[in-house]
Amino acid sequence: MTDWLTYLNTERQEQFKKKYCNISIASPFVYKLIHIIPHRHTHTHAHTQTHTRTHTHTHTHTHTRTRTHTHTHTHTHAHAHTHTHTHTHTHTHTHTHTRTRTHIQSRRVMWLSFFYSLFHFIDFISFSLYFLLQNIMIFEICSHRLKIKSKKVD
Repeated sequence: MTDWLTYLNTERQEQFKKKYCNISIASPFVYKLIHIIPHRHTHTHAHTQTHTRTHTHTHTHTHTRTRTHTHTHTHTHAHAHTHTHTHTHTHTHTHTHTRTRTHIQSRRVMWLSFFYSLFHFIDFISFSLYFLLQNIMIFEICSHRLKIKSKKVD
């Protein structure tokens, strides 16, 4: 903004009016387009950096189930001797469950790029409005001067 506020100082405007007011109505616009726009150095670099942070959470659950089965066998012999044999069988089952969760963090980056774009859009609109107002103002001055000149001729 400062670039062209200094450019549009009274001295420059006076020079411009003397030089361009009598040529045509469109000249202020042409003059502005040629001279003012290059003075505004707008470096609009749209950095849309999408940082995708992937967090992998691995949960391992180990379930151990132990089942004990006891079998008792009784053998009776003719000589009245009783032998009791006890067999114990232990079965162990291990189950491992691995659950992987992927969480992507890109919401923050989305908001940042949105506000960045919004800022540049507002900047562009304000620039355009200022440009338009300056042209209207100069156009009014020029047309007023032309009216005075035509009255003097009459």
